[in-house]
Amino acid sequence: MLHCRCSTPDKVMTTNFLAVKITCYPRFFLRVFSSAVILRVASQMTLHSYPCCRPAIGSLRRVKGFTLVELLVVLGIIGLLAALLIPSIMAAQAAARTIACGSNVRQICIALNLYASANKGRFPPNVTIPGLWWFQYDRVGQILTKNPSETEVRGSIVTCPEDTDAVRSYSMNVWASSAMDATVKNSSYGSPWTASTAGASKLILISEQWSGLGSATTGWTSPPLIGTSLVSPGRRFGGGVGLVPPVNENRWGRVLSELAYARHRARKGPGQGTAPVGRVQIGYADGHVQLRANTDLVDMVSGISTLDSWWSPLDAKINQ
Repeated sequence: MLHCRCSTPDKVMTTNFLAVKITCYPRFFLRVFSSAVILRVASQMTLHSYPCCRPAIGSLRRVKGFTLVELLVVLGIIGLLAALLIPSIMAAQAAARTIACGSNVRQICIALNLYASANKGRFPPNVTIPGLWWFQYDRVGQILTKNPSETEVRGSIVTCPEDTDAVRSYSMNVWASSAMDATVKNSSYGSPWTASTAGASKLILISEQWSGLGSATTGWTSPPLIGTSLVSPGRRFGGGVGLVPPVNENRWGRVLSELAYARHRARKGPGQGTAPVGRVQIGYADGHVQLRANTDLVDMVSGISTLDSWWSPLDAKINQ
């Protein structure tokens, strides 16, 4: 075995695939071997054969990783940022769903007003027998969808994004109907009205209702109409004692108001379950839509309507 006897440590042997350059070698190589032999031998040599060419042990630095404390600090910072950002993200998502719901209500208002314009100011009929409803294709359905095979409108355009597993979330005010059941029409708790009735900016045309009809298989829908309870205007909004007896909305249980306030209830605000506390999207006869809180609509203690929104022009007279 040949060993290098370097006189100085700064002499280094370097090799590559194309050629071998020897800067550190025994002198007798030049006298005994030809240049070809030198290249062949040198190509088989490694740095291990030349201690003088090895890097000093002290020059090798140890790579330092994260300590446990540093890792815990990083995880703590990430957890703090998540705690600060997640509520804001959730609030932004809820706000976006509320806006989408209001957009749906606005489109339905436009469709109902287009129907009224083509029918001398009268909105669609809503009669239990023979089963005529505003959302059927022969009425507003043909405006909201272009598919005649759909006998009634379902899906995203008539469903609030906050209404889980529902296929229709909105109900039309019964007092806006051009035809209605006799039990409602002959009562003293409201009066029918049309698109030309004064006070259109206050008259409720469409609103959110509890989607308690149907099933998880077929999809949940709201009742066709709202405002059918024969009580004072304020009690329909859930004020005072609310609806007595409470209305059974199936999957939601018994409710004190037909309006589904819970969908847009403030995240840390008052109210829980189906209590008539929260906010609801309301579309008015003039086509505008507003998000209304229960306190905007009624005095919750006395049950007296604020008359901010009307079920019918008769509200002011029977508001007690």
